[in-house]
Amino acid sequence: MIIDFTFENFTSFRDEVSFSMMKTLERQHANHIVKAPYGLKLLPIAAIFGANASGKSNFIRALKVMRSMVVNNEKSSIPFMLDDDYGNKEINFTIKLLSKGYVYEYSFSILKKNIQEEYLKKNSPTEELLLFHRKNGKIQLDAIQNSDIKNRLNVQYDGTDEKQLFLNNAYFQNKNHNAKELQHFKNIYDWFNKLVIIEAGSQAVTNPFGDILYEKTNALIPLFDLGFEKGEVLRKEITDPDILKQLKDFFETDNINAIQLNDLVNSGHFFEEKDGKFFSSKILLSFRAGEKETKLPWMLASDGSKRIIQLSPILHVLIEHDAVVVIDELDRSLHTLLARRFIEKFLEDCSSDRRSQLIFTTHDVTLMDQDIFRRDELWIVERTNEHVSKMFSLIEYKDIRNDKDIRRSYLNGRFGGIPKILL
Repeated sequence: MIIDFTFENFTSFRDEVSFSMMKTLERQHANHIVKAPYGLKLLPIAAIFGANASGKSNFIRALKVMRSMVVNNEKSSIPFMLDDDYGNKEINFTIKLLSKGYVYEYSFSILKKNIQEEYLKKNSPTEELLLFHRKNGKIQLDAIQNSDIKNRLNVQYDGTDEKQLFLNNAYFQNKNHNAKELQHFKNIYDWFNKLVIIEAGSQAVTNPFGDILYEKTNALIPLFDLGFEKGEVLRKEITDPDILKQLKDFFETDNINAIQLNDLVNSGHFFEEKDGKFFSSKILLSFRAGEKETKLPWMLASDGSKRIIQLSPILHVLIEHDAVVVIDELDRSLHTLLARRFIEKFLEDCSSDRRSQLIFTTHDVTLMDQDIFRRDELWIVERTNEHVSKMFSLIEYKDIRNDKDIRRSYLNGRFGGIPKILL
């Protein structure tokens, strides 16, 4: 789970921004509170509002960059570019998170794609253990007591490129090593690897009507009034050797077992691997008019229906596993009541011991509702006259009553984060 996320000098966010999933003194929706180790009380959901070009998507990108650098060793350096001075300043990312029952703080700084500083801490109420600290070309490993492991990590640090995170290198060098001191590296890597980030316009990669999800997805359809009764898959084995070679290379590279190619999204084609064989799977939807049942191809469904079905695996993950999912433009192509029902379904299955989180951006102002959210679960991103993105929670406004229609206040400009339209 995310506890806090702080970053600065990244894309439109020039100044430091702090995003927190910690419970505040807000009293509404006490059933939302998740009880975590060490007495931590966290929130399961956060909704982020703001005008177009305010910086909402850049917040999502900040998390994605952090994930990509940890998991895939990608190189990234996009500072605030509307002030030349900031091109020569460090980009900073710091996240405090809960993984495998431990609280960690992980941070790194980048300057022109070079790693300037990086550290990992394990926190508890009684101590703060610095697992490693990298700075000025040196590595500090004071918390590693085993001399063999410390020597091993020192050698691995010497082999770490200045553009590569030490965490990334240490994980891949030691992923098959069972030493206790190395488990914390694996815990952090695994957390980032399982972090799900869905950017605006991205497509599903999991067949919602595949073998594992078939019954679960069909059980959700009646909740959303999508016009059809159920979905099913027609599966055909692929034997063309050229296509088989491309698919094998793709599946081996991306380490997944189902992919929907972008140019086939609207036709509902998925390519899947099962028992060493590859199949082309085509989704059919069952419509009923009176006693007559008609099966139609996926491409004839509305964009909103497709969107809900493509999001359904995400809902299953959130409900059945401890997962963190971040979605840019959750409401894209959805009627406001469908978006609301999706959120309510997630919250209905939340409990004090369920460690899933849903963080999303939206333009749907009707979702800014205290009947759904606590004030510390509502966030606004605003663009200043200097084109600098700012981010804040509605909990900062102390005089908002629990029964107040905050949507009207938002649209009237009280909180900021709305378009400045000239009529």
